[in-house]
Amino acid sequence: MNETEIPYNDTAGICEAINVKPGNVVILETADGPATFIKTERIGKEYIHHYAVQIFPRVLKNLGMIYLDPEDKIFDTALAASFELGSATNDIPPNSGHAFKNAQGCFIKVDEDPKSQKMFGFINISTGIVMRRQERGITAVYTEWCGTCSQDGKNISLDDILADMLADFKNEI
Repeated sequence: MNETEIPYNDTAGICEAINVKPGNVVILETADGPATFIKTERIGKEYIHHYAVQIFPRVLKNLGMIYLDPEDKIFDTALAASFELGSATNDIPPNSGHAFKNAQGCFIKVDEDPKSQKMFGFINISTGIVMRRQERGITAVYTEWCGTCSQDGKNISLDDILADMLADFKNEI
């Protein structure tokens, strides 16, 4: 299946995970209440696997991917995630939850599903696509990144998005 065959959602609201564009900000219920995630996809040989990675409030330890069935209903904000990376360091290797740059782009390192044979996934923050083996040639590590999104050319904090869309999220869930 290629991307042009998928009818991606273009308005905020509840839709199936398969219809949410990778890289979009979605709202999911967590044990601590609603939180914002980046919707990600891993392109497999036969299937596209759908995941969500929490970006606000930040998970500071053991950031992982949450598997989404293609038919799972999730709240799509219809806004692309963006990231303020903060200060870079070259003094440490990236841990789970850190962002980093290499020649292929900028990624967030996340823990894989324990059932998977892979230890880590690497979320391309420009596309929302999960990549493998990105820890070579790292030029900068960002430990204090912050997720945001852009609307009408302006960066908006995910705290504001969560507050603005919380009523719609609760009404539709």
